[in-house]
Amino acid sequence: MPDAVVITGAAGFVGRHLASALRQTLGPDIAIYGWSLGRRDELGEGVELRQVDITEAGAVDAELARVKPVAIFHLAGSARSSQGADEVIDVWRTNLGGTANLGRSILANCPKAWLLNVSSGLIYGNSAPDAYVGEEGSPAPIGAYAAAKYGAEVVLNMMCAAGLQVVHARPFNHSGPGQSESFFLPALISRVLNLRNELEAGALPVRSADHQRDFLHVEDVAACYVALFLAREKMASGSVFNVCSGQPVRVGEIARFVLDTCGLETCAIVSEGSAADTDLKRLVGDGTKVAQIVGWRPKRTWRDMALDALAWERNRRV
Repeated sequence: MPDAVVITGAAGFVGRHLASALRQTLGPDIAIYGWSLGRRDELGEGVELRQVDITEAGAVDAELARVKPVAIFHLAGSARSSQGADEVIDVWRTNLGGTANLGRSILANCPKAWLLNVSSGLIYGNSAPDAYVGEEGSPAPIGAYAAAKYGAEVVLNMMCAAGLQVVHARPFNHSGPGQSESFFLPALISRVLNLRNELEAGALPVRSADHQRDFLHVEDVAACYVALFLAREKMASGSVFNVCSGQPVRVGEIARFVLDTCGLETCAIVSEGSAADTDLKRLVGDGTKVAQIVGWRPKRTWRDMALDALAWERNRRV
């Protein structure tokens, strides 16, 4: 039986790109199992769909005992940003409880497996509002999503004493082709394409237009996860790596670029109130550590990200 890897959340936005990057890098001799509650057609080629809910202990145990993967890329989780009681409970149940269940099952069923836990740059919150935040930055999560992600890191690190081999990736904002319209860039592109005639002589409201973020192309994010896997022997269990560009960009600048690319240079941008991450006016990472240890740096700019997302949406509408 060939070596196998597991991608949780494989039918998700990043999961699909990661599966493709793994196949291209590792070749046909490794089996890729994609855990998802979605459909087979949402997965990439060469990925075997397994209907596994990470919060269900029995299902996780059975699948890990059957496959005995050499690595698990843990992307599954809830990205809800609402602060309603039901939504908060769901986020904690999935992002913290599900991750803890996965770590427990790895120790029980495939203790030599390496786990990449995909956390979030949102863990840093407002800890470095005027700086490029590095991995040594103090966690200050805002909201249920970021808090659950940090809680999951803590729980997995506690399991390191029992032998769990885990590395935490903290990706900052990322987008690109195929992302859901519940996120900033695809939602922006959809609005621009849908309202093109109205926007020619009008204004486009953009939430938090003056806020600065650190955006990556999703293909660079997937490449970083593969690079971390290939360099796993170089890092201690519990290590943390920012996945970021280190290049701040205003949200309004991205909106301006999309408008101009669509021939709407005369459309004005009007800044609206804050988004779900409330008062995070600036969140920009320092990627020095991953560059030095792993040798990864992003190859694409945020403009490449926007152009590819725009092209994908236009093709989808044809």
